[in-house]
Amino acid sequence: MDSYQVRERLGEGGTGQVYRADGPDGPVALKVLAPAADLDPAARARFAREATALAALRHPALVRLLDHGIDDELGPYLVLPLLSGPTLRALVAGAAVPPEAAVLLATPIVQAVAALHGAGYVHRDLKPDNAIIGPDGRVTVIDLGLAWHDGMSRLTETGTAVGSVGYMAPEQIEGGPVAAAVDVWAVGVMLYEWIAGRRPFARARVGEEAAATLVGSFPALSTVARTVDDELAALIGRCLAIDPATRPTAAALGSALTSWLVAAGLSDGDGERAALVDDVAGYAKRIAPRRALAAARIARAALAAGEPFAALAACDRGLAYAAEDRELLALVREAEAATRVSTTAPTIAPTTAAALAPTIAPTAAPTIAPSMARRRRVIVGLAIGAALLGLLFAGRQLDTPRPRFTWTPPPPTGTGTATAGSAADGEMARDVLGLVGKLIDASEQQRIAATAEPTTARGWFERSRREPPTDAVVSLRRALVLAPEWPEAMRDLCVRLVQTKARDAIAGCERALALAPADADLRGALGGARLLAGDLDGAIDDFTQVIASHDAAVWRIGRGKAYRKAGRGAAARADFQRACELGDRDACGLTAP
Repeated sequence: MDSYQVRERLGEGGTGQVYRADGPDGPVALKVLAPAADLDPAARARFAREATALAALRHPALVRLLDHGIDDELGPYLVLPLLSGPTLRALVAGAAVPPEAAVLLATPIVQAVAALHGAGYVHRDLKPDNAIIGPDGRVTVIDLGLAWHDGMSRLTETGTAVGSVGYMAPEQIEGGPVAAAVDVWAVGVMLYEWIAGRRPFARARVGEEAAATLVGSFPALSTVARTVDDELAALIGRCLAIDPATRPTAAALGSALTSWLVAAGLSDGDGERAALVDDVAGYAKRIAPRRALAAARIARAALAAGEPFAALAACDRGLAYAAEDRELLALVREAEAATRVSTTAPTIAPTTAAALAPTIAPTAAPTIAPSMARRRRVIVGLAIGAALLGLLFAGRQLDTPRPRFTWTPPPPTGTGTATAGSAADGEMARDVLGLVGKLIDASEQQRIAATAEPTTARGWFERSRREPPTDAVVSLRRALVLAPEWPEAMRDLCVRLVQTKARDAIAGCERALALAPADADLRGALGGARLLAGDLDGAIDDFTQVIASHDAAVWRIGRGKAYRKAGRGAAARADFQRACELGDRDACGLTAP
């Protein structure tokens, strides 16, 4: 230790404290555990293991061991290169970045992990804090204190989890045997987090996040990020598979990510990463022209193949980068026209139409239009009620399947479809729709007619208010292309996405809620979106928050449904009972054990 002069403390790693020090050849990072007298045998062995692991490994993306030893006062120490640059946690800073940026950051980590695995090691504590990126774009994986090699004595007690909650695989949390697949899981979490802006199992409390990880249910990445394509979303989903045997190897994952970058027109090189480090916030804008061109190429191919909805999806990804790209907007119009041409409206049963007509459109419009706040609450209630209605019917007799009632709002031509299951289901639907019909301004219900195509954000927004949900989604997206930060349009889009059970309903509602975090109805809409996507813990959290400020039957039914799907029967029955007390008579039949 005489060769090094310790300076200021730089921080703490998973196994010790890190200091800046001056060595014979210049500044270095000195990592120590604690005073030698405070070290128990397990701590000494863990530190020695890190030194052994570091000394045996050589890879450009793995931190390199320069020296090591044991000081009489400081205890065991490692001498490492003094790396300049932020950790990936600090670089991204909790923001959502384009998939291209996320893959660029993850690829060298995966390559380093593949080298670890090839040497028989498992890192066990991969997370954004344990990777540093230099101004030249070079990524270095650090902190191998928890790295484990087959044949080493395990230094933690049997059943004790090691790692960092949020990035630990289910088998790690349970304290079971770990293998290379836990590192692949951690990379999957990081990729998801960087693209979506949140970890897949993120919760308010650490224990809740660990429990959600064990359940393994999370929103598909393609539903929370417009920019991600199905191929990348599926790859990340495989990394987060509950069964470790079904996750890809690090080597296979690295090859897939590199291939994805090449297909995206990017190189897996430090130069591209250096540009990202230089301007993380502006990276999406810098690559926007390339992504717009690629999206347009995919959209044109989809249209040529007679797949207008695939073309719309490609255009939507491109517009997420370049909202005003004229070619993409023209392709959207072409694809929309193709969907209208290719879609035919089924006929409606006269008896069903006659039964629904009085509840869908009242005979006389009220003399005073409802206030905007009241109208918003009613529309949200209708959307969530309609979305939960199918779930409620499906679960009325617990696990016993029964016919399901479906209702499709009338399209602009005045024709529509409606099919009925049992008489009881039809009666419930009429009650729900009848209640809505009494509250919503009838004039808006009657003004569903084709109009000239708008040219402004306000025009698209107003048009969406006169359209059925599926068409309204398209119009609201067009409004937000022209006015990306319009809270009211984002709010309506959230509601319509839930109502149509769209794949990106969660993402849409989260964006709207970010602009209005105190909006209880938006929180409830997000809960409905999570429930429909299978994110039960997230749905329960959202419904609980909205119930605290606005206890309504629809939210109680939503949370009860989530509780029941999660196997929490007593909590589900309590919510159904409360919904019954609040006046939803159909919920009364769900309270039986």
